Amino acid sequence: MATLEIRRHSLRKDTGGSQLSQAGVELARKLGDSMGPFAVVATSVVPRARETALAMGFAVDQEVVTLASDADIYAESDASQWWLADHPFAALASLINTGGAYYRYAHSLAALWRDLLTPLPDQDAALVVGHSGELEAGLVACFPDADHASWGGPFTPCEGARLTFHNRFCEVDFLRLPPLTDDSCATAYRMGEPSRSGRVCPVSCIGSRRRRPGAVSFRGSGGFLACPLWPEAAPRS
Repeated sequence: MATLEIRRHSLRKDTGGSQLSQAGVELARKLGDSMGPFAVVATSVVPRARETALAMGFAVDQEVVTLASDADIYAESDASQWWLADHPFAALASLINTGGAYYRYAHSLAALWRDLLTPLPDQDAALVVGHSGELEAGLVACFPDADHASWGGPFTPCEGARLTFHNRFCEVDFLRLPPLTDDSCATAYRMGEPSRSGRVCPVSCIGSRRRRPGAVSFRGSGGFLACPLWPEAAPRS
């Protein structure tokens, strides 16, 4: 069976932009020593995802657009706040099962992963480096009948899962890391801390020691990543 390894990008700088911090480079490099080999490596188009794969020691074969552009996804997520639930994956599954925009988003990610694996022969593996929020959604779509309450919290930097594939996704093993304790590993904008507007961005992708995500971001003016819902806050993931 072919294997897909999904990983959230590593720690990013707390000074803005999308690049990895030195701590993030070192974390990815350390993990990369025990990963692979991979026949295909794909990342999102956001620099921190590509930099994570390179720091792990893997050349990038494909860049894919994975961050959502449908405003309804953010509206549904804001109403759900699945990441704050006692069992976040179960709450996310309930949101996806409503059949709305988040359902379409999650299943489009699962289809992208299938497309990467379908051409691979048995025993080959692919690596996808992406973002918190999207990885969890794609994973739920791949395993809609799983015991999602047992899956733990959203992925922190460099965490992820390993999926086996034979015409369909068959099994999943989670790849968790010890909690980060160094302040240099924390990001400046965290879930639960309001923006200047007094609101908290609803989806993906800030790393924190509290295992909660922050804001899914889009490429904005000047190359920075700004939340499309609250541009005045400009949270960066």
